[in-house]
Amino acid sequence: MDTLKVNKTELINRWHLAGFAIDAVPNAARCLSRKELTNNADFRGIVVGLDGSLPEFLHADFHGTRLVDTDLSFAQLSCPFSQSSLLRVNFEETRFDTCDFASSRIEKCSFLNSKIESPVLDDAEFVDCNFVNSKLTGRGIREYGGKRVIYTSCRFVHTEFRNLQLRASRFVDCEFDNVVFNKCFLSGTRFQKTNPPTTAFVHCEIK
Repeated sequence: MDTLKVNKTELINRWHLAGFAIDAVPNAARCLSRKELTNNADFRGIVVGLDGSLPEFLHADFHGTRLVDTDLSFAQLSCPFSQSSLLRVNFEETRFDTCDFASSRIEKCSFLNSKIESPVLDDAEFVDCNFVNSKLTGRGIREYGGKRVIYTSCRFVHTEFRNLQLRASRFVDCEFDNVVFNKCFLSGTRFQKTNPPTTAFVHCEIK
């Protein structure tokens, strides 16, 4: 059996185990409701805003929250992150479902193997983030993704952008290795210092 899959399942299920949840659930709920600064928090496997959420997390969000050195790997999230500040947050193998990152600053965060579905990224800034093996996708044809998004010194290795609109956005000094923009609409989007190869754009409309 795949050890990683076992660990992922255990991390999700532990939120329903009394021994773990007695302290972890109130601490996480306090962060989500009061937007308290949380350092070195272990939120691995948490489910927020989706089926399987605990009642405390079903209508919770990260809007306006500052997270530092927090582990949200293997989480399943459908909630706003707008106007948040995220520093060294681990989102490895995290699933984002229609999450709003508008006007947020995300720095030194890892989205390794993550799935970012139908995001809203208006005026978000990503600095030194890792998007290796991640997928940023829209459900429809060229679904809205974001405008004025800035990616600086981010790693896009085996990363796929699919069915998204990216308007007036900038990629500054980013790493592009086997990145794919598939069926995307890019209007006024600029690549500075480094550029993806022309073969990275598949069935895209670029203006």
